[in-house]
Amino acid sequence: MHARTRQYSLLGTGLVLVSTLGCGEGDPAEPLLPADVGGRWQFRFGLMTGPGVRCGPYAIEYVITQSGNTFTGVVDSGYSISCSEGGMPEHITSSISDGEVAGNSVTFELAMGEAEYVGTVEGDAMNGSSTWTYVVNPHGTVVATGAFEAERVP
Repeated sequence: MHARTRQYSLLGTGLVLVSTLGCGEGDPAEPLLPADVGGRWQFRFGLMTGPGVRCGPYAIEYVITQSGNTFTGVVDSGYSISCSEGGMPEHITSSISDGEVAGNSVTFELAMGEAEYVGTVEGDAMNGSSTWTYVVNPHGTVVATGAFEAERVP
C-alpha cells in the first residue's frame, strides 16, 4: 500500500511538472509581467547618511502613473527634507522619473540631483534602498545612502 501511494505521488508530481513546463512557466526567454505600481503611495524615506551629511527621515505621497513596465510619479502632498552636518541640496524637486518594473523588482529616480532607488513590490507594499548624489554648498558633491518603504493608500 505504501509503494502504491508513493507511485501515485510521483506520478502526480510528474504531471504537474509536465503541465507547468508545457505552459512555458519559468521560461527565461519569457518576459516577467510587471507588478502593478499605479496609484497613490505613501513613501517613507529613512535617514540618508554620507560623509559629512545626514538628511531625513521624511514622508511624501506620490501619485504614480504606470504604462506597462515603466512609470512616473508626481508629488501629492507637502513635504520637507531637513539635513544636518552638511546643509541642504541646492536643487530639490521630487517627481519620480525613469521608473521601471520587472516582475516584482522596481527601479526609479527622483529629480533631485541624482537620486536612485532599487526595491521590490509585494502587493500594496514596496521597500528598498536609495542612493543620493548631489551638490551641497560649500561641501561639493555628496553621496548619501539609506532605505525607503511605501504603501499604497486609497
